Parts: sequence; structure tokens; C-alpha cells
Amino acid sequence: MSNALASLAALRQQLALSPSATRRSNLVQGLSVGSYLPQLTIGSRGFAVRAGEEPQMLLDAQRRPMMDLELVIAYVSPFVSRAYYMRAYDPANQTPPDCTSIRGDVPDPGSPHVQHETCAGCPMAEWGSSSREGSRAKACRETKRLVMVAPGDLECRVFGAPFLFVVPPGSLNRLIDLHRKLAAIELPEWAIVVRMGFDGSKQYPAVNFEVERALDMQEIARIWAIRRDFAGPINLSFGLTDNDTGLQEEPPDSVKPLLDRIPPSDPVSEPEPVAKTAPEPKPKPKPMAKTAPEPKLKPKPEPEPKSKPEPMAKVASAPEPEPSPWDDVDEDIEEEDEDPQKIFAKMRR
Repeated sequence: MSNALASLAALRQQLALSPSATRRSNLVQGLSVGSYLPQLTIGSRGFAVRAGEEPQMLLDAQRRPMMDLELVIAYVSPFVSRAYYMRAYDPANQTPPDCTSIRGDVPDPGSPHVQHETCAGCPMAEWGSSSREGSRAKACRETKRLVMVAPGDLECRVFGAPFLFVVPPGSLNRLIDLHRKLAAIELPEWAIVVRMGFDGSKQYPAVNFEVERALDMQEIARIWAIRRDFAGPINLSFGLTDNDTGLQEEPPDSVKPLLDRIPPSDPVSEPEPVAKTAPEPKPKPKPMAKTAPEPKLKPKPEPEPKSKPEPMAKVASAPEPEPSPWDDVDEDIEEEDEDPQKIFAKMRR
């Protein structure tokens, strides 16, 4: 434990952050489900990643569901998101919310059953509005959106992007505890590795947060590279607009030189070499036309058999009307060469 504390102190000196800078963290400031990033979710058996239609369970080496993960909180939404469900929570039949607000101020345009014009004036956001008997909770659930990444995959090679994780309402108190721990060690959330554990003792989704270790400066630069390279989908997932520039954080001066050395992530490139090499099989019919007439020039020195040259003329002229079968083959080759491009295009969508 003493070594961990020493590394935290050393990192504070390198970052040269004031205590007030860490207290301004968006981690609990202001306490829907839509995402423009792969989404880390909590199921009834453990963690899963939803990058398409079906979630993919995260399994350990023994093919068992992973109950805890080491992650870095790369970015935190400055807003408290809201989600209202008309039906009770059912882990076996999870449906989209009936009314959502990513920014927590007004319902999102896609909400199917808007409850009120504003979140502040909505009766579903009042204490005691829950339909559960004897509950003082709010019917409209408050959540916090985090962008997280595994410390062993800071280049986002596995899923192609960092995760969006929506902290469920039952875990907001644990998030507040994490904020207090970070304030005690005077480090921001993007400078440490967090162990997020699955809490299976609850009937609803819940997680725990624990400080695991400090990142080194190279790892911190990678975190800021993620914030830079995925700014578009992160802002969309947080509901940030161009007018919210004041909410965007700048990297510390000690991190900027290291960040400048990390090139931006390259977009998926077009497979142009396939198109360039495809049309080259076309010259094949010409060598066949050249080799056809040459072997039958030897009988010409004999003067008597005048009837034999006539077949020679026919053989020489034969390749001219016959190339259509070879042309058909060449066209088939070109069509086949175009198919991989179409396949790659579908894979990129």
C-alpha cells in the first residue's frame, strides 16, 4: 500500500495539479441509453459489451463471466442523464425507456412517451414518485455517463473505440464515494485505474468502484489522445454541442508535449490496391494469337502442294472471330475482382 501511495504522490508532482482542479471534477457534478460508442452494460450474470445488435458477454480465461474489470475513466459527462420507464425493471425483458434526457434538462426528441416539457417540472422527477410501495425514490431515474477504457487497450484495438458506461441509479452513491477517494489523493479520475466490481447481491444493476493504481505519464497521454480522437462520438453520447465549448477540458501542460507525439487515429482506408491489380488479366488473348500462326510456316518451301497454303490462311485468320470466349472470361475476372471492394465497404458500415 505504501508503494501505491508513493506512486500517487509522484504522479501529483508530475501533473502539477492544484487541489482545486481535482475538486472541479465532473464525476459527480449535477448528479437514456442511446450511445454512439460501444456500450459497457451490466446484466444479470456480469458485464457485457454492446457494439451491435446483441451484447457480447465478457468472459475470463476459464470462460466464466467477468465479475470485475480494471478500467480508466477517460471522460465524464457534465450532465446527469434521466430515464423514465413506465414498466417495472425486468432483467429478462429490458426495454428502452419511455422518456429520456441525456442532458437532464428537457426530454430528448426521440422519447416515445414524453412526461413533461422540462425535467425540472416533471412530476416523475419528484421524490416519492416511484410506483414501488413504500419507496421514496424518484420514478425518473438519474444516471451518470462515463467513457471508459481498459488500461491494457489504450489504443482501442479490441472494439475500435472506448466504452460508454451508464452508472445506474443504485450505484451513484458508490460513484460519490469514488469522488471522495480521488479528492483525498488529489488526482483526477483520468489519472488512475479503477476496479469496477459487479455487485450480484442486488436485485437491480449495481457496481462498486475502487482505486487500483496510478497511471504513468505515457498512459495518461494515451487517455487524452482518446479524448481527442473520439471527441465526435463522445460529445454525441454526452449530448454536448458546439456551444458547450466551456465544458471541454484542456490537458495539463505537463501532458501536452507527450500528447503531441501521439499521431491521431487513422480512419479506415479504401482498398485501392485491389482495384489497381484487378484489370491486368486482359492481355492474355494476344499471346495466343501470336503463337497460333507461327508453327505452320514450315511447309512453304515446297512448290508443288499449292492446296496446302489455304488451310494456313484459315488457321491464321481463325483467332480473329474466336476471341469472344476469352473476352467473356476476362469480364468474369473483372466482376470477381470488384466483389472484394463491395464486401470491404459493407464491413466498414
